[in-house]
Amino acid sequence: MKRLPLAQRLSLAFAALLLACSAASVALQIHSSMRHEQALAQQLSIGLAGHIAGTAQLMDRDGWRPDSICALFDNLMAVNPSVEVYLLDNDGRIVGNAAPPAI
Repeated sequence: MKRLPLAQRLSLAFAALLLACSAASVALQIHSSMRHEQALAQQLSIGLAGHIAGTAQLMDRDGWRPDSICALFDNLMAVNPSVEVYLLDNDGRIVGNAAPPAI
């Protein structure tokens, strides 16, 4: 087997490094873009919980009002389907949610 000249070996090494750096750059860009999208969604929804707590009548003397909760969740999902809303009890357990069904 014939050995490649130095120039060709250096060219192959440079091409391999270029491909590796390009792949790393693409991976970092995709990760950064996803994180930015998540942060933007959080910033846009920052006042949502306060608004819901101040305007929605989700409870009465008998406890949770499932019809009000379902109506609220349906409205929120209609306005912004990417928002996932969870209703928590005092212990932090999920009582209700408006998350899309798992596929």
